[in-house]
Amino acid sequence: MKRIMMLLLLTVAAVGVSLAQEVQPQTTPEKPQLTEEQKAKMQQRKEILDLRLQIIKEELKLTDEQFEKFTPVYLNYDKAIHFGNTKPTRLDWENATKKDINEFLKAQLDNTINKAMVRKSYILLFEDVITPKQLCKLYKIEDKLVTRARQEYKSRQNK
Repeated sequence: MKRIMMLLLLTVAAVGVSLAQEVQPQTTPEKPQLTEEQKAKMQQRKEILDLRLQIIKEELKLTDEQFEKFTPVYLNYDKAIHFGNTKPTRLDWENATKKDINEFLKAQLDNTINKAMVRKSYILLFEDVITPKQLCKLYKIEDKLVTRARQEYKSRQNK
């Protein structure tokens, strides 16, 4: 009886497989074409990142070998920082309501928390490439670069 049941189940399974519809492979959706403006922004971001990496290399006095190991870790770190950021909308301070200002402040604080969490989680990853002293210096350099970038942006807006 057991053999008959097994044979029956195998037959049903074989027939089921043979009658199953052929699955069409899913086509990946085409990536939207970038506009010239978007391409220019991407190129500008890449140039800024390359410049940042060169500044970091000089400031931390990394050898070429260290820099080669450091770069992929730093690029992943940078993506993690930006991935978790809540993009606060620009705030029109003249017409902003109390609610708008509170949302703006919460978004900024969320960004700060995200940055701190990513920095903490990357300590061990950076430790394989640079010294803890260099890591402290890296965080200070980044903060200075952000401050400088904001000042530059503000000065361009005022012109």
